[in-house]
Amino acid sequence: MKYLVWTAAFVLLLDLSISLAGLIGHVCNLDKECSVSDINALCNTTNKQCACKSGFFASENNDKCLAGIGYGESGCVESVQCRALTSNTTCLEGVCKCRENYHFESKACWVNKDIGASCTATEECLNVAQAVCDHQHICSCPSDKVIHPNGTECLSKASKIEDQCVESIQCDHLGGVCLNGRCQCPEHHHHSSATNECQMIKKVNDACETDHDCSQTHHDDGKLDLKCIDKVCACVQGLHYDNDKGICVDERKSAANRLISLGIFATSLMYFGLLAAIL
Repeated sequence: MKYLVWTAAFVLLLDLSISLAGLIGHVCNLDKECSVSDINALCNTTNKQCACKSGFFASENNDKCLAGIGYGESGCVESVQCRALTSNTTCLEGVCKCRENYHFESKACWVNKDIGASCTATEECLNVAQAVCDHQHICSCPSDKVIHPNGTECLSKASKIEDQCVESIQCDHLGGVCLNGRCQCPEHHHHSSATNECQMIKKVNDACETDHDCSQTHHDDGKLDLKCIDKVCACVQGLHYDNDKGICVDERKSAANRLISLGIFATSLMYFGLLAAIL
């Protein structure tokens, strides 16, 4: 009877001393000296100290053993459970998540790095969607992409006018702007099929280097209205510049229109002459 009393007293004293000093690291000889306070603790026979069983980890104050919790899983009560399996994690509202200013990629939490920051692995840059760590160890967008104005993602560059877009920066290299979800040439510009770019519309007598510098309006017969002649935009053969309309017009149609106008004018004169004679 005395033995049982002494044993119970010893266990109570041991439990109290462990609670005060902390379970993990407490001197021991037998597993039960540790497991009396936590069933997931045991006595490490090598250093004679209480330790946690495999899969369990010491709490912040070393008074108990807690199960490791994976990233994105629920059930944590302390951040140590998260960090034990994934570095740079924390327990937030019972769920293991990356620390503030870190993001999860490839089974790890990486510190957020913006475009232009130094890096050693692409995973560091993926806080910006589609970014990479380039050969100069700098976070950047791939050559076929461009950074979103808000810096959150790399957007695909448009390959031609009329390609889909969400931001004008996707069209910049073509000289275009994003309108109604597509790359288009801005006002007073036209699309050059030769250069695949938007160019300022040049008119008659404007300086030029090539035909594509000049306004390339197509007519029904397939002609272009302007060509670069002697470094100056001029109407192509068969067209002449109409000062009133500000465009190149077909000489034949223009002549015909003039004849029709003259005919109408002459007829009007005859009509009014006859009318005056009758009256």
